[in-house]
Amino acid sequence: MWREARIAFSDSVGALNCSVIPVHPWLYGVGQQTENGAYLSPVNAINYLAEKLAGTGGASDIVIMMVSGQTHDSFMASLDNDSGMFQFPPEGTLVEIAFTGGRPDKPFVRQTVPDGTSLPDIQPGEQLQQQRAEVSQRVTQAGDWVRQTDQTISETSMARMVKADTELRELVSRETTVKATDKITVLGTSTLMAGAIQQVCTGDYSQAVNNRVASIGGNDETDIAGSQSVTTGKDLIEKIGQIRKSVAAVQQQIIAPVVWIGSGTINVAQLMLDTLDVVKELAEQTASHTHSNTGAPTNAGAIRNTGAKADTLNGKYSPVIGQ
Repeated sequence: MWREARIAFSDSVGALNCSVIPVHPWLYGVGQQTENGAYLSPVNAINYLAEKLAGTGGASDIVIMMVSGQTHDSFMASLDNDSGMFQFPPEGTLVEIAFTGGRPDKPFVRQTVPDGTSLPDIQPGEQLQQQRAEVSQRVTQAGDWVRQTDQTISETSMARMVKADTELRELVSRETTVKATDKITVLGTSTLMAGAIQQVCTGDYSQAVNNRVASIGGNDETDIAGSQSVTTGKDLIEKIGQIRKSVAAVQQQIIAPVVWIGSGTINVAQLMLDTLDVVKELAEQTASHTHSNTGAPTNAGAIRNTGAKADTLNGKYSPVIGQ
């Protein structure tokens, strides 16, 4: 048979295994059919739970605490009776003591009395859970949650989901460790403002952007242990305020169909073509020159042939020299 009783567990009790098992009138062999429908009697519910728990094996005492209700609303009201905030009263708290079965060796605390303590600041419609002034959790009249503590808040969960329209954080310092993958998706604009930024990557570092603008107020230094390759689909323009110095340990190559080295109006490579023209002109003058006591040089033809080589060299190099 079943009976209703008030129980209390002493400090010396062993390990307890608690299970929540729902029972409803539609379980086979549990509910009783009546003219008004299926009916679940407390006797049938207790017997069903006792048989189900007793079949788990092993020798153990089973205590069933049943929460029941005739309607859904009354059942939820019964569940509310088993909910609340529980804690050990601190030393010096005035409490009301009762005894199980009237036995003086089985006392339990019936309630605590807030004697000698001040009431917290709370407005009508608010809810407050407070340990002391610096440690509290409050629900305001508007429905806001306000938590504060001068110690540490620790959270542990298998998964966590946070949804909010806006979020504002103010921290002194922050350290985050991500053991797997970290992915951030920003549909708008992401802005980072910092006094200094240090990024260290042991693997690959990849960036894919539509347009990129970098503005550096001070110096820029790049140290690459391996090779560097830059590929530009169109123009690559560099504007340097003072001096550009390029030093290669083995070889430096400038390869292009047309080369311009110099100022905006003068191409230094054009000097080679101008020199070839001067060499050709000197060869012509040398081949045709005469003296007062002699005629033309006997090797004038050879001199002209040598001067003609300047035309060949000019035709070879002029296509790659910008003019």
